[in-house]
Amino acid sequence: PVDKELLDQFQESVCKPCRSRSGDLYKTITRNEALTSYLVPEESLQTLKFVTRNNPHNPGWTPMKLYLRKHVL
Repeated sequence: PVDKELLDQFQESVCKPCRSRSGDLYKTITRNEALTSYLVPEESLQTLKFVTRNNPHNPGWTPMKLYLRKHVL
C-alpha cells in the first residue's frame, strides 16, 4: 500500500515498507535545517512543496514549514 501522507502532501508514490527501508530520505526537515545544514538558497526552497505544523516550542509562534528531505537533496 502507498503511503497516503507522502502522496497527498508531496506527490511521492512510495509504499510504507519502502519508506521504512529508505532511512532518512522520506523524512521531513525544517526550513531552518534545509537552509543551514544543506545550504539551500531561500529562492530554491520557495519552489519546493512543504507542509505546515504548529511550532512545538510555542503554538502561538509562526507555524513551521517542513520539507521532504528527498526534495531538499
